[in-house]
Amino acid sequence: MHRAVVQILDVNDNSSSFEKEELSLEISELITPEARFPVESAHDADVGTNAISSYHISANEHFSIEVETRSDGSKSAELLLEKALDREQQSSYDLVLTANDGGDLRRSATARVLITVMDSNDNAPVFEQEIYRSSVAENAPLGKLLVEIKALI
Repeated sequence: MHRAVVQILDVNDNSSSFEKEELSLEISELITPEARFPVESAHDADVGTNAISSYHISANEHFSIEVETRSDGSKSAELLLEKALDREQQSSYDLVLTANDGGDLRRSATARVLITVMDSNDNAPVFEQEIYRSSVAENAPLGKLLVEIKALI
């Protein structure tokens, strides 16, 4: 009787993939920087160094990606808000999230991340004039228009 130990090594033969090609988030413009938003993890049937090793987000000034390694070795990603949002300046962001595996011949997957910035009542109205003046005659009829005030915003 002979005993043999066979070690099977994983080959990087599977591409990473996201369950959804498009991820949508709605974020209030009042959310402060350092807020985190979990995003869907990519999946890869390969294991070890051939599994998902990193995530990247397309260049932008408001969001970065933070990657956490779970106890089972898998990676999860969160969007990190780096800079305050202002809906009046930009109402949406169209980013690309990329997941890379660690194989010698790297394979990757991408998902579109659509972020809608939700408006908040954060701007005071602006009027055509700073001061409005009016006078009314003592015997003016009921309902007479005294002054018309226009707000621009």
